[in-house]
Amino acid sequence: METSQRGIDIIKKWEGVKLVAYFCPANVPTIGVGHTRTVTRADVHAQRRITVEEAERLLAEDLATFERGVLRLCTLPPNQNQFDAFVSLALIS
Repeated sequence: METSQRGIDIIKKWEGVKLVAYFCPANVPTIGVGHTRTVTRADVHAQRRITVEEAERLLAEDLATFERGVLRLCTLPPNQNQFDAFVSLALIS
């Protein structure tokens, strides 16, 4: 199961798409659509930039990680809307 386009659009709407590295409200280095895994404080200070395509690729990688986690933890198969919501919550937490 994968996050639907509707789910991705909602994530982008609420998370935003930022092509320059920044510190999120929790002071975590972030870029793209809430991507934190490969971003450093130095990236923020250097104002690291990415393209829209890179932001999409990072989001797809992040979604795949959280999708696997959601599926592993669900005791019953979720419907698409539930799955999208679970992945969204996991991604932004």
